[in-house]
Amino acid sequence: MKEALYGILAGVVILGLKYLFTKKDKGVTWEEGGFMDIKYSNEQVPAHIKKGLFLAAPYSIVSNLEMNTLKVNSMNTKEEKESWKSSWNVVDHDSAITNLKWLLLEGHRMDMYEWISIFNSGNKEGLTTEAIATLNLLEKVKKELNINGQLPPFGAWDFARLANNARAFHSLGYISSKEAEHYLAGALRQAQQEYNSWAEYGQGFVLGRVIWSDAINQQFIDVHHKLMQDKNSPYLSNDFK
Repeated sequence: MKEALYGILAGVVILGLKYLFTKKDKGVTWEEGGFMDIKYSNEQVPAHIKKGLFLAAPYSIVSNLEMNTLKVNSMNTKEEKESWKSSWNVVDHDSAITNLKWLLLEGHRMDMYEWISIFNSGNKEGLTTEAIATLNLLEKVKKELNINGQLPPFGAWDFARLANNARAFHSLGYISSKEAEHYLAGALRQAQQEYNSWAEYGQGFVLGRVIWSDAINQQFIDVHHKLMQDKNSPYLSNDFK
């Protein structure tokens, strides 16, 4: 009886949380259906900062950006500023810092953890039709990501966006390099606490995006496999911890 009641309550909570998740991948532009090769710049970036930037590797690939670049000069345009204003409501230093703090300390992962326990329990009794559909999406993606056993945490979804946003906000002139590095370091520390490897981290990113968008984006699944197989991948040449 308690299990059934838990399932019903969880279904109601999950359905409500769906309205909090925007379906647009904020602040990121790419062409659907294809992605670019892995690229690096000659920029001299300290090793620990590069590793923080590698958290945003999925976005670097789909946006055709260099993996290790902290400042993207071509990004500092009126169009880019309008894009970040409309997608994240970031227009200046204060709003940029507010955004990064939210991703570092809270993000969407706080509302996603319950999905893991519900999925791993295998109990769908009392769940809404919408919640069951999402669990089925997770099951499909789990197979496509070759995950054995239980699902990893979904925090990578926030950490990747934080790294991508920190790079963008610095490129737009909203925050200093030191501020960007501070938040990159914070995201890296948290990621290293949640995951044991780049493979787990990448899986968590894709799964988090599935929950956030309530849909499967095959492109990011393909990007994950590229990052785990391409000889130029930063995930193959850099230890996670």
